[in-house]
Amino acid sequence: GFKDKRGKRIQIKSCLPDQYQEITDEWHSVMATGPMLISEDTILVPEFAKIGENGTGTDSFNDKRHPRTAMGYDNKGNICLIVIDGRHKGKGDGASIYETALICSFLGLTDAINLDGGGSSAIWSNETGVLNHPSDNKAFDHEGERVVPNIIGVF
Repeated sequence: GFKDKRGKRIQIKSCLPDQYQEITDEWHSVMATGPMLISEDTILVPEFAKIGENGTGTDSFNDKRHPRTAMGYDNKGNICLIVIDGRHKGKGDGASIYETALICSFLGLTDAINLDGGGSSAIWSNETGVLNHPSDNKAFDHEGERVVPNIIGVF
């Protein structure tokens, strides 16, 4: 983790369910999500997440391409929010979990986590409104937003 310009600590870390109380006691604000994509410059997710008996079959959430949202930071303390459009064949194909981790790595992020994706993947700016192509209306436009229960705001 690191401290931002105002001295606030920001950290992306792995946490098991039995550690929730310890973590929430230490931090002012906590958001649980996942999976962790990168920790200390190491990609944590496998290229393919085999499931089922004897590792046969594929894991739709991890292995198929979907709209994705991720957040991370680099070793200089820069925070990066990433939204990957999906469900629009040939225009925005989405990414697997591993491809999302690779994108984060290519951007120089040393620590990154997957956030809520699918139809919840949207990025918005006060100046321009919706910047990406949310998928809930099944059209490649800026109108397919979904109401979501939490956000990350940058001020």
